[in-house]
Amino acid sequence: MDGQSPPPPPAAAALLPHLEPHRILCVGAAGLDYTAVVDAFPTPDAKIRTTASSTSGGGNAANTAVAARRLGVRASVLALVGDDAAGGAILGGLASEGVDTAPVVVAPGLTSPFTYILVDAAGGTRTCVHSPAAVELTAADAAAAGLLDGVALLHVDGRQAEAAVPLATAAVAAGIPVLMDAEKVRAGTAQLLPLVDYIVCNAAFPRLYAPHCLGTQAAMADLLRTGATRAAWVISTAGDAGATMLRRSPPTDGAPRMYAPRGVDVVVAHTTFPPPSDCASCEPGELMDVVACPAWPLPPGGVVDTTGAGDAYIGAVAVGLVAGAGVEALMALGTAVAGKAVGGMGARGGGCGWDDLPPSLRV
Repeated sequence: MDGQSPPPPPAAAALLPHLEPHRILCVGAAGLDYTAVVDAFPTPDAKIRTTASSTSGGGNAANTAVAARRLGVRASVLALVGDDAAGGAILGGLASEGVDTAPVVVAPGLTSPFTYILVDAAGGTRTCVHSPAAVELTAADAAAAGLLDGVALLHVDGRQAEAAVPLATAAVAAGIPVLMDAEKVRAGTAQLLPLVDYIVCNAAFPRLYAPHCLGTQAAMADLLRTGATRAAWVISTAGDAGATMLRRSPPTDGAPRMYAPRGVDVVVAHTTFPPPSDCASCEPGELMDVVACPAWPLPPGGVVDTTGAGDAYIGAVAVGLVAGAGVEALMALGTAVAGKAVGGMGARGGGCGWDDLPPSLRV
């Protein structure tokens, strides 16, 4: 543990003071990002110049904690860094955002994780080349005294399974809900899925998990039925195509419903899955609620860098969960925060607080 005391609350706490008592613990990756923006992705053996560059904190769990803290919820990170200069920068960046770094494990002699990120301005894409630490968190790190004390929500980013699985198991036993970020099928994914209450994944994960299914929604349903058997819902984010939630217990009347926050150009709509069918002999399976939320309108300057947009989305969803918001409200908040995130360079450069969002999105 790095021994730093919890930092003071951000300005968001004064705006929505009811969020300040809540604390989330984010487990997984924290690192340093070296970002370079180029006019177009280079061809092999080319020499090109950057149009902009930055060095900033990164890592899924760490970025999620920062996004949640900017919205006024207390956030702590359990991750692994080295005692090198990069490790100091990682910790300093989190502390400057008001994130509690006391649970972070600092390993002597370890090279801290880092990522090279190449942003293609023409194509609007970003390519990440990650250098992980040589070792990972252990079960002993997860057993540190007091880790779950006062925690309202545990977030696991799908990495560091040796620590994440026992910590999620302890959270379930303590009645603490678990939110999982799923990017790909990793070591430990099969052990984590039955322990989580909520999942946010990218567009690719459902089909990676269930390649036998025809379509993303069918794969999401399979994920809930066979893997994440205790989860209430799964959200799949798809960039400018918005996000789709599949959840158990659909509306009793099965009628489409809509949610449109005042002054917000986003309408969250409900349907059901599987869709209605006239096939009398077909087995419908478990009927689920489909909640679709479009992407947030692009910022005036357009997309600068999509790095960390998914983490920002998850941070906002975590805030909505601890605040007791409905699924429509937390999805609208998530898409708004992610939409703001793509307007700045780096995983945290385009982040926002409540002052940057329409008042109707407050939870």
